[in-house]
Amino acid sequence: MIGGPTTILDYVENERLVTDWADWSGDPSKPPTRVSWQLEVLGANRTKVTIVHGGFPRIVDFSDYPFGWAWFAAELKREVEAHSD
Repeated sequence: MIGGPTTILDYVENERLVTDWADWSGDPSKPPTRVSWQLEVLGANRTKVTIVHGGFPRIVDFSDYPFGWAWFAAELKREVEAHSD
């Protein structure tokens, strides 16, 4: 697998998940970053998901990720809505 999580660093059921995140290009010289998924219940059948991707050694290393996360968040929303009551 190139990029993505390899290790769960922190997990609290129904609250948060934190993983490492290997470089998307597979460059082994770049240290892994961290992705945190925070869940906040807003009411009946509503949950806010906050994704924080940090720990980049250089700001330029961050530049490729916003587009990918925007796409992923839209897909996650679509899937949840498709399977909601």
